[in-house]
Amino acid sequence: MVFDIQRIAYSDVKSTANRFLPNLKESQLGDDGGAGFGWKHMTIYKLGYQWDVRATTSLRAGLNYGEHFVRDSEIFLNLMSPAITEWHYTLGISEQLSPRWKINGVLYFVEKGVLKAPNPLGPEQTLTIYMYQYAAGLSFTYDFDG
Repeated sequence: MVFDIQRIAYSDVKSTANRFLPNLKESQLGDDGGAGFGWKHMTIYKLGYQWDVRATTSLRAGLNYGEHFVRDSEIFLNLMSPAITEWHYTLGISEQLSPRWKINGVLYFVEKGVLKAPNPLGPEQTLTIYMYQYAAGLSFTYDFDG
C-alpha cells in the first residue's frame, strides 16, 4: 500500500494564478499582469494498493482526492479547462504471459465535478461547467533483456 500527498502551487504561476477581471482590461493574456485562470494552490491525496494474487498476476486499486482549484468568480476563462473534478478511482491488472510478455489492463473513473457561478461579463447570466471521465486501457509489454 502507498500513500502520497502532492501540492501543486498554481498560485505561483502568473498565467494560472492571475484573476480574469480586472486583469483582462489591464494587459493581454500571457503578460505578467494579464488575465489568467485564477487558480488556487491544490493539495492532492493519493492512496494505492497492489495485491499479487500469484506470481504472474497483480491487481491494483487507486483512490485520489483533490479539492478543485477554480474559484467561482473565475468560471469564465475556465470554460476552456473545466478541470473541476475531485475524486478519481482506478483499477488495474497485470498478467505475466511468458518471461518476456505481459498484458496490462486499467479502468479509470472520475466523478462528475460541477461549478455554477455568475458570468463575470454579464452577471445576469449563470454559467455552468462540468467534467467527468471514464477510461479503459489495454497494453502489452515486451522485455527485450528477458
